Amino acid sequence: MRRSNNKWVLCVHCIEKPGNTDDHLVPRSWYPDSTPVGQEKWKFPACESCNHDYGELENNLLLRFAICLDPNDALAAGIPERALRSINPNAARNDRDRRARQDRRNRIQTEVHFSACAPQEGILPGFGARPDVEYKEFGSILVAVSDLSKMVRKFAKGLTYIEHACYLDSQYAIKWLPTNANLNPAIDEVFSRRGTKRFQGPGVILQRVAVSEDPAQSFMHVALWGCFSVYIAVEEQLKTFDEQEWIVT
Repeated sequence: MRRSNNKWVLCVHCIEKPGNTDDHLVPRSWYPDSTPVGQEKWKFPACESCNHDYGELENNLLLRFAICLDPNDALAAGIPERALRSINPNAARNDRDRRARQDRRNRIQTEVHFSACAPQEGILPGFGARPDVEYKEFGSILVAVSDLSKMVRKFAKGLTYIEHACYLDSQYAIKWLPTNANLNPAIDEVFSRRGTKRFQGPGVILQRVAVSEDPAQSFMHVALWGCFSVYIAVEEQLKTFDEQEWIVT
């Protein structure tokens, strides 16, 4: 197990096992080709099991996002092509890899739905039909809320650890809301005056502001590729009536 400031380092995800691997806050495959060479890509400690599980989740989410991104947008440069290559059997390194790519391709093809009209509800903010594109038909794919929630928890836990070296355990509630890429001016002012704003290259923005003396409690904003955007609030978990303690004299 690694040590930091004379303390044993635990996995930021489960806070149980040794954090003996590095997990990237924003997955390396999620950075566009326009990212400057040498750009720091933040990492935090994770156990092998959590790191592997999140790797699977991130690949699944990226494929779904990528097929809906504009390949001509510099903020997402190379990501659609990279995702399509991951399900191209002809790009495989060996027979095992070829079968895995074909399986992913078959699964995605069964999940993409086409219609003559664009969906009118349930669209993740920032995505959907673009007004400057003429469509012959509209393709869509479902993204599980549970998968998005796990990814948001990673952003919240990882960014908190990177900035303050503290863990978000069950004492804290993580709430989130997807939004359009353009920040509300009032919220943007709060981040500008009191928070931190990190540009991890074009297409990757991370913002965080503390909301109490407890450094773990905060408000965050994660924006990717000029379209995916989410607000995240970390606050102390309120005890239910049954969990409260009373004094009797």
